[in-house]
Amino acid sequence: MAVEDVRLAALPVATPGGAAIAHGKSGYHGSFVLRLLPGHYRIEGRGGLPQRCGPDRVLTGHVVIEVPDGAARIDRVILKLREDR
Repeated sequence: MAVEDVRLAALPVATPGGAAIAHGKSGYHGSFVLRLLPGHYRIEGRGGLPQRCGPDRVLTGHVVIEVPDGAARIDRVILKLREDR
């Protein structure tokens, strides 16, 4: 299920514990845009399901991606979210 309004952060893999270099929020059908230079990044997400799906449930997840040199865009990044317990 795609989730809207997930807060996203991109962190460089080369500097663990470093600050996020890009932020965003998922939109319609869970789509999102982050502008990144070439490199490896950990994309972290945190959000929740709509209230019509039941009580408030916080979801979190992450995925590691590579942005290659010369990449105009990267499509189909899937960030799997799980309930934060």
